[in-house]
Amino acid sequence: QCKTRGAGKTSDLKAILLTPKTEATPLSSLGLEIAVDLCKRWTDQVQTAGEKPAVSMSQCRDRWLISFGVLGLALVLLFYHLGDGSLHDWDEAIYAQVAKEIVISDTWMTLSWNGTPFFHKPPLYFWLTALAYQMIGVSELAARLWPAIFGFGVVVLTFTLGLRLRSWCVGVTGALLLL
Repeated sequence: QCKTRGAGKTSDLKAILLTPKTEATPLSSLGLEIAVDLCKRWTDQVQTAGEKPAVSMSQCRDRWLISFGVLGLALVLLFYHLGDGSLHDWDEAIYAQVAKEIVISDTWMTLSWNGTPFFHKPPLYFWLTALAYQMIGVSELAARLWPAIFGFGVVVLTFTLGLRLRSWCVGVTGALLLL
C-alpha cells in the first residue's frame, strides 16, 4: 500500500497543507502534488513488523491517478445530462409530484399525492427533493439531484471499504463494477 499505519499521518497532512508555496501551481496539479508528497513521507516512515512493503513512488502516483479517474468517471456517468428529458418512470414522476406538493402546500409532515395522503415511503427523500425544489426550482434536475448524489456516495463508499478491508485493487474493481 502507499502508506504505513502510524500515528503521524495527520501531522504530516497538516504540515503539507500548511506549508506555504513559493511558486504558483495550478489547482489541478496541487492535489497530485500533495498526494505524491504524502506518499513520500509515508513510505519513508519505519514499517512495523507484519506489514506489506511500501510500493514505489510511481506506483503510488499511478494508484492516485487511477483512483481519481474512477471517481471522476462516476461523477460524469451520474451527473451528465441529469436534467435532460422528462421524468420517465412512474415512481420517478410520483416521487417528484409528492415533493412538489410539499413545496406548494408547505406541509412538510404530511405527504400527499394528488391530494390524497401518501404514506407508502419514508419522508426523508421527499424532504430532500422538496428542499432542492426550493433552492433551484421545480425541474427534472432538482428531482434527480439527490439520487445522483447518493449514487456517487455509494461508489465512494464501495471504493473506500474495498480499500480499507482488502486492498486498493479490490476498491477500484468494486467501484468500477458498481458503475
